[in-house]
Amino acid sequence: MQINRCDRPVTVEPIAKDLTAPCAELMSQALRMLMTIARSLSMDGRTITIADLEKLTDRLIDVPSVRAGLAPLSAKCEASARQQLLDGRRVQCLMRGLTKPLEPLLADPASGLKRAHLPQLQQAFRQILGDAVWETRCRQAKAVAENCREHGPVNWDVFQKHPEFVLLREAILVSVARRFLDAPFETRKGWFKVVMNHSPTAVSVDPNMFIVRKVERERAPFDDAVFARTMQALFSPVHPSTYNSEDEEAFVARWKATPGKIFGRLFVELRKSKSKQWGHTCRR
Repeated sequence: MQINRCDRPVTVEPIAKDLTAPCAELMSQALRMLMTIARSLSMDGRTITIADLEKLTDRLIDVPSVRAGLAPLSAKCEASARQQLLDGRRVQCLMRGLTKPLEPLLADPASGLKRAHLPQLQQAFRQILGDAVWETRCRQAKAVAENCREHGPVNWDVFQKHPEFVLLREAILVSVARRFLDAPFETRKGWFKVVMNHSPTAVSVDPNMFIVRKVERERAPFDDAVFARTMQALFSPVHPSTYNSEDEEAFVARWKATPGKIFGRLFVELRKSKSKQWGHTCRR
């Protein structure tokens, strides 16, 4: 299956949904080793009992060569189990997809964007879209993630390129961009900064589950510069330059406006915001 979304076709291969493959392979290999040894012991006509197999199993566990032979499969099994546990806890597949472009900023201490900001970013998205729409989008993203599993864990790289997520992300970013442009930009920006600078005492990890946050140290404010960097990164997948003529035609059919009309105006405002912050910093 292909989707011509960016400047090149993106091919999405079907993903196997065998959630236990690495561990099943480990068990199969261990059983084959046990049966090979048992078969060699019975070649002289000796009867192998269950008790013999139990003793043999106990001894094999401590044989260095056996442990070394099973180590790669054991590591894969453990990694798969850990990833499945994380995926089970990671109910916000949508936020993981939306915030993927923020990774360089999160890795750069000088960017001003911290992981502690992400719950508030989710809250901002939720308020812009509305609770009902947000919950629907979350369910849609989770369904896409389930189709991007490879031997258990979700293949997040495939998830990012999946045509359904690409369109889902676009729909959300169109809604956010329009909200920023249907009123004075500075007003919307001010509201967004208030949300991002808020420090809640609890965080939602599921519609019916909250965890108490640790009291965090004072953090740098989410100012105009951080706002501009964050928004530019968030909207980078839908920058007008990423749309070829075919993509743009499909975009217009969906949204009755060109990417430049919606996203281009937003990027212009973000550049202005960044310039104002730079000028303010220089004057100080």
